Amino acid sequence: MKRHAPYLLIGLAFCAMQAFGWLTPIDNALQDLRNKVDGRPATGEVILVDIDTRSLRAIDVWPWPRSIHGALVDRLVADGAERIAFDIDFSSRSTDVEDRSFAAALDRVSGHVVLAALQQVIRHPDGAETLTFNAPIEIFREHVDLGLVNVFPGTDTFIRTYRAGTKIDERFVPSLPFALAGLTGGGPTDITIDYGIRPDTIPRISVVDLLAGNVAPGTFEGKYVVVGATALELGDQFAAPVYGVIDGPMLQALAFETITQNRGIVAAGNVLAMLGIIVLAAIWSLITRRHWIIRAAAVVVFLTIGQIAALLALHEGAIALESAGASGVALFCFAFELFKDIERQAVTIFQQRLVMGRRGKMLDRVISDSFDGIVITDEEGQIEVFNTAAAMISGVRRRDAKTYHIDEIISGASQPVRESVEAGDESPGPLLIAPLELELIKAGDARTRVPVEISVSRSSVPEAVSGQRRAARERPIYTYTIRDITNRKRAEADLIAAKESAESANRAKTEFLANMSHELRTPLNAVIGFSELMKDEAFGPMENEDYLEYSGVIHDSGNHLLSVINDILDISRIETGSFELNDEPFDFADALGACIRIAQGWQQKQPRRLSVEISQDLPWLVGDQRLVRQVALNLLSNSFKFTEDHTGMVTLRGFLRDDGALVVEVADNGIGIPEDAIPRLTEAFYQVDGTLARSHDGTGLGLSLVKTFVEAHEGELAITSNVGVGTRVQIAFPKSRVCAPVESEDDDNAAVIFAS
Repeated sequence: MKRHAPYLLIGLAFCAMQAFGWLTPIDNALQDLRNKVDGRPATGEVILVDIDTRSLRAIDVWPWPRSIHGALVDRLVADGAERIAFDIDFSSRSTDVEDRSFAAALDRVSGHVVLAALQQVIRHPDGAETLTFNAPIEIFREHVDLGLVNVFPGTDTFIRTYRAGTKIDERFVPSLPFALAGLTGGGPTDITIDYGIRPDTIPRISVVDLLAGNVAPGTFEGKYVVVGATALELGDQFAAPVYGVIDGPMLQALAFETITQNRGIVAAGNVLAMLGIIVLAAIWSLITRRHWIIRAAAVVVFLTIGQIAALLALHEGAIALESAGASGVALFCFAFELFKDIERQAVTIFQQRLVMGRRGKMLDRVISDSFDGIVITDEEGQIEVFNTAAAMISGVRRRDAKTYHIDEIISGASQPVRESVEAGDESPGPLLIAPLELELIKAGDARTRVPVEISVSRSSVPEAVSGQRRAARERPIYTYTIRDITNRKRAEADLIAAKESAESANRAKTEFLANMSHELRTPLNAVIGFSELMKDEAFGPMENEDYLEYSGVIHDSGNHLLSVINDILDISRIETGSFELNDEPFDFADALGACIRIAQGWQQKQPRRLSVEISQDLPWLVGDQRLVRQVALNLLSNSFKFTEDHTGMVTLRGFLRDDGALVVEVADNGIGIPEDAIPRLTEAFYQVDGTLARSHDGTGLGLSLVKTFVEAHEGELAITSNVGVGTRVQIAFPKSRVCAPVESEDDDNAAVIFAS
C-alpha cells in the first residue's frame, strides 16, 4: 500500500483540478486539435451572402439604403431561398421611403426573414447599469422573426457556445441561428459549436454579384441564407478556436450547421473524467517497478488510447471527452517515477563513485606499497604507471618514468608482448608461462646490473571512443611485475655449490663403500673357507670340541658379514648407476625351489615350520634370476628372523594371479610390524627397532633391496602386518614378463606342496 500511495495521491490531485475546472484550458486545446483532425464538410443548407469589400466599393455608402436590402430579399425569395437571416442592425430609422421599401419587401415574404436583435448594457451617468433590448424598428417587426446575435466568449476569449435564446418581456426570443432553423419556440437548449465543420465548405456569394445577376439560377433553391457584413472595415469579427478569427455571419452559419447536423458538442462530464483519472493512477501503481522503457511505452499507449477514444466519441457522437486529467496523470506519474529513477541513479552513481574512489586509493596503496616493482604500459610499451618499488629497483624517479619506454629500463622486457601481437593472440592473462629473467641497468650507473625476474600479463580497460557520443572500446594494457632476484641468485649459487659438494661427498662415500666391500670380501672369503675346513674337520678330527664349536661360530659370522657386505655392495651399485638387470627366461618354480632348499638348511639352526605351496604348471619369468632368488631369500630370512622357535610358521606361496601376474608370497606368524612403520620399511638402513638393545640383528637393507629389485622388474610390492599376529609380503611380477616354459628333456612341472 505504501508503494501505491504516491500515485493515488497524484490521481486525487488531478481529480480536484478537474472538479475546479483548472484543466479546462487543456481540454479545450485538445478538443480544438481533435476538431482539426476530424474536420467535416458543411451540409450546404446555408449560404452566406457577404457584404464584403467589393460590395462596399460598388455601393459607396454605408449604411446602405434599405431598399437595397429589400431588393436582396426579393432576389433571394425569387430564387427559392427557404429562409433569410440578416445579421445587420435595423434598430434605427432611415428615411421614410427606404424604410417603407424594405418593409414592403418583408411583407411580400412574410415569415421567411429573420432580423437581428441585440441586448445591450447601458451605463447611466450615475454609474447604474441597465439592460436594454435593441430590436428592429416597429415597421419591420410586423413581418419577421427576431434572432438575438449576442455572443459570450469563454475564459480563453474564444466563442465556443451559443445560447438558444432568452426571455425578454415575458417572451422567449431565440438566437439568430435557432430562429433561422425555425426553432422559435421556448426552451431549446444551448449548443457548443462544432468547429470541426470546415468554413471553407460553406458557400459564400458577394452581395454585388447577387444584385448584378451573376449568380446561377436555382443557387438558393431551398437554402437558408445569412446576410451579413464580412468586410474587415465593418469590424464584425470574433475570436474562434481552430480558425483564429471568423466574421459574424460565418459564426451564425457554423452555429446553424451545428444545429441542422445535430452536432452540438456534449461534454462527457467531470465524473467520467475523474473516474478515468483514478483508474489510470491505480493501473500505473501496478507497473511502477517496471523498466523505464516499459513505463514510457505504457504512457504512449495510455495517451494514444485516450486520444483515439476522444476522437471517436467526437466523430461518432459529438461528445467531448475531458482527457486532460487522465493524460496529465499518465505524464505526471511517468515524470515522478522518472525523477525517482534519476534520484536512485544519482545515489547509485554516488555510491559507485565512493566505491571506485576507495578501490582506486586501495589499489594505489597496494601498487605503491608492493615489494615487487609494478609497471603498466600501453600497447606501444609507453609507461603509464610506475610504483615505488620499481623506482627503487631501477633508480628511475616516478615522476620521470612516464617519459620512458619499458625497454629503456629493462632491455627486452617487451619481447613477450611483441611475440603475442605477431602471433595474433589478444586474449587477456599472463603472456609468460614462466617468469623471464633479465638484467636491469641501474639508471645513472651503467656498471651496476641487477638481475630481475619479470612476468607480463595483458588486460583491457574501457576507453571512450569520442567525447561526442556514449560509446566505449577496450584498450589493451600490459602489466609488468618486476622482482629483484639478486639475493635469490646468490642463494642459488650457494645452493649449487653446496649440492655439488654434497654430491662429491656422496660419490666419495659410495666409491669408498664399493672399494671397502671388495677389499673386505677377499680376506673374508679366506676366513669363511678355512673356518669351513676346520668345522668340517677336512684334515682330521679336532681333539678339542670347543675348537670345533668356535670354528662353526667363525664360519657363521663370516657368512653373515659377507651377506652384509654383499647388500652394501648392491646399494653402492644402485647409487652409482652401475646396477643392471641380466634379463633372461628362467624357470620360476625352480628358482623358488633353490630358495626353499637354502631355507630348509636354516631350520637346523632356527627350528621353524616351513610351508611351501607352489602351483602346478607355473610359467617361466623373464628377469634376473639371481636377483629374484635374492628377493625370495630376503623375505624368507626376515620371516625366519622375526618368528619364534618351534611355534614359528613361515609360508611360501607361488601362483599365477587372475590378471596374469606371477606372484610370490611369504607370510609368517611372527611379532608383526606397527602400522605407522610399514611405509618406511623399504627405506635403506631403516629398522623398526633401531636401538642398540634390539633383539634382532640386521642392517636394514633387506627390504630396501627387495623394493629396488622388484621395481627394476616393473613389479609390485605389498606389505600387510598386525602386531602380534604376523606379516604377509606379496611380490607380483607383471604379465609382460611372464613367458611359456622353454622345452627341455626334464618337463616335470608338478606342484610342490610340502611342509617341514
